[in-house]
Amino acid sequence: MGVSFGKADIYRRALEKPNKKGNKELVDDFVQNGVQRGIENGIPKEAGERIQKAIIDNAGYLFNKSHSIAYSYISYWTAYIKANFPLVFYISLFNTEPVSKLQDCIQEAKKHGIKIEPPDMSKSKFESTIEDKENMVIRMGLNCVKGVGEKAVNEIVPNQPYTDFHDYFERAGKGAGKGVVEAGIKIGAFESIPLIVDKKLLKDNVLKTEENDDDTVKVYMNREQQLIWYQSYLDNKSKKSVPNYAIPKNFLSGEVQMKISDDVEQENIIIEKDDTIIVPENKLMDFELTVEQVQQYKTRKKPKGMFKVEKSTKKVVPEENAFSIVYNNIVKCHENRIKEYLDDIDAFELSFIPHPLEKYNRVIPILDKVDDGKQVRTAGIIVDIVKRQTKTGKPFYNVMIQTPREKQKITVWNNLYMNYKDILDVNSIVKVIGTKGFGGITAKELQAARTQMK
Repeated sequence: MGVSFGKADIYRRALEKPNKKGNKELVDDFVQNGVQRGIENGIPKEAGERIQKAIIDNAGYLFNKSHSIAYSYISYWTAYIKANFPLVFYISLFNTEPVSKLQDCIQEAKKHGIKIEPPDMSKSKFESTIEDKENMVIRMGLNCVKGVGEKAVNEIVPNQPYTDFHDYFERAGKGAGKGVVEAGIKIGAFESIPLIVDKKLLKDNVLKTEENDDDTVKVYMNREQQLIWYQSYLDNKSKKSVPNYAIPKNFLSGEVQMKISDDVEQENIIIEKDDTIIVPENKLMDFELTVEQVQQYKTRKKPKGMFKVEKSTKKVVPEENAFSIVYNNIVKCHENRIKEYLDDIDAFELSFIPHPLEKYNRVIPILDKVDDGKQVRTAGIIVDIVKRQTKTGKPFYNVMIQTPREKQKITVWNNLYMNYKDILDVNSIVKVIGTKGFGGITAKELQAARTQMK
């Protein structure tokens, strides 16, 4: 009709609401001059009149109709890709949806037989990728990990894979920065990367290990253990040298004194004139001591005997030294999958650790889809318990639970709370029967869930 697309949209909006202020002039202009502009651009008069009449008669529906057609095409194309190319569909979804929605997307993909591998510093790219087309495996990208930016990933990816932590710190560039490493450890992206240490450092068969051909061993730590070690690594790295401590002999336990008696007699361990033993920080664990216990005994004196020889013949890398300092703390640290899952949800809005109630996901409701006043059954991990009271002083408790999909607020009146307080602990799994309303569920009955996360 002789107008640009932009001008045509302005006319469309005016024709939709002709009585709106400023639209009357545009409507009059279209009615009076529209056909003439068409004739000037080679459109026959009769055709121009038919087009103008069709536009005016359908003006109130043009926007809806155009959008419905566009969405119909998009819906059809999307459904076709999802049905015939599910791997392509889901990696596109993972790379475009906000992190807050990824948990639902991942569960949807699993329902369709797709295996989701978590982010891995030795394998993941910035975006999610198809790792194994034949076996339907998707590797999640590092872009879903808050704290790991694209610039860091651009220096991590070209040097993959990494043989151990020392190798990673040497070659990962910006990926070896404190923020990136801590975020990666917390989400579990370093669990496939070992720490290489001397076999002599391992006193117990508690840690997961893999022997090398030489006198070293690969140690695989869980997240909590890696965080303990990494903090020690940062502290140790900032020190110019390994501190020494003048430990009074009588400060040692009788059992330790008995254990080192042979070394004392053979002068492998030298007792000073003031009845102290000079011990390097990385050997405190041999005496069943921690840095916190011996801070007041720090000294500038140099170690003698076996410690001096060892220091002069072998260079200990910072990663191994840090491990030796906190070894006792590491072996005492046991994996807690529920805590790790909840920490993931709080820090990253998603977790690659399965929720302990994941297999019951289809019967645990999403509250927004339940009408107020309806009876509802739900279950989840207790993440918080807060005592409240009404305006009249009546006590009640807000118990927040984490289901496989969302957090839900459970209101528990005091009399019910007193009946079930033995099962209402943070990190416990609880089943709830109650009524939907007031932004959550008012509990009528509570039960301890038997399902436990290994």
